[in-house]
Amino acid sequence: MSSFSPREKKILGLFLTLMIFLYFAPLPHGHRAAHRAEQSARGGRQEAAHAPFHFGAIAISPSSLVYGTTYDYETPIEAQRAAINFCKGARRGVSDCHSMLTFADTCAAVAIKPESAPGRLDGGWGVDYDASTDVAGRNAVAACERAAGGGCKVDYTYCSK
Repeated sequence: MSSFSPREKKILGLFLTLMIFLYFAPLPHGHRAAHRAEQSARGGRQEAAHAPFHFGAIAISPSSLVYGTTYDYETPIEAQRAAINFCKGARRGVSDCHSMLTFADTCAAVAIKPESAPGRLDGGWGVDYDASTDVAGRNAVAACERAAGGGCKVDYTYCSK
């Protein structure tokens, strides 16, 4: 199993954040409007306007296992920034919060192993998302236990639907 340097972890985190953003990025408004007009012109029923996404994010401090969560933000970047700020504000002196998950119109969960060694970015916690809080929670616990070796429990769940 290879270990990553702090720089590599940061680059990987930024890459994953970008990929999540691109996956959840809404289509340009002009594309939706053109599609609705085309449906109407063909006599098809007109689509309802697309509801805005409800973005949320989870940021975690690997040194303290403190985390911050957000939901109902208009953009993934706003949700991530707010989650990092909530994480940093959760306990005095916490400054190493990283956005670990961004989600939209789904459920998310955080699992923690309280006795994990501080400073381990790869252990002591797990995050995941799914259509149900039960599945997201089970997956977050599984991710935590793969990294930390058991004893993980769901500490937070939320659905942004």
